[in-house]
Amino acid sequence: MQATPDRFPDYHFLLVAPNLGAEWLFDAARQYWERYLPTVVSDLELPRLIPANFTMIVTVMARRDTAAQWGVALAQGIPRRCPIWWSTTISRI
Repeated sequence: MQATPDRFPDYHFLLVAPNLGAEWLFDAARQYWERYLPTVVSDLELPRLIPANFTMIVTVMARRDTAAQWGVALAQGIPRRCPIWWSTTISRI
């Protein structure tokens, strides 16, 4: 079963790109963190371990110029998780 807007997934990951500092998490994603309480990861190793019968969302926080690369990494790294939804939010604090 897929996660839907009215239902939280079984697992929710926030992938913070390795080239971003911790200040991105605390400044730009504070409200996101407080709302969804995701597990913070810096690569796709842990999300790959989640069995297919559980719902999962991976939200990627990365620089705009690396968004396409992360999309490819998600599609190749977790191919059984379709569809992949893109959401780009630029926040200035």
